[in-house]
Amino acid sequence: MLRRNNRLKRQDIQILLEKGSLTKTGLFVSRKTETQLSSYKMGVVVSKKFEKSAVKRNLIRRRILAAAKEILAGLAKEPAFDIVILPRKASLKLSHEERIQALKPHFNL
Repeated sequence: MLRRNNRLKRQDIQILLEKGSLTKTGLFVSRKTETQLSSYKMGVVVSKKFEKSAVKRNLIRRRILAAAKEILAGLAKEPAFDIVILPRKASLKLSHEERIQALKPHFNL
């Protein structure tokens, strides 16, 4: 789980989904904006259309957040951006290492 100061609020997610810069790959879609803050804020949106069960949606969300935190931990300085990640169905079958490699383009690495 992300620290409270690194989590996006619902209204921030809605603004990002409307106005953020779009990055698409075969496995994930993301919306991102640069900020003047000294740290990042992140959110993962997994809709009911993607998976009906809340337990499975939360599992997917936790796996994506774990991979993203590992990517961000490897950076020399903490980035200053807000990002929302939306998984696609194909991302369900990925291992942790594959998930990390698939998420790197969304963080411009």
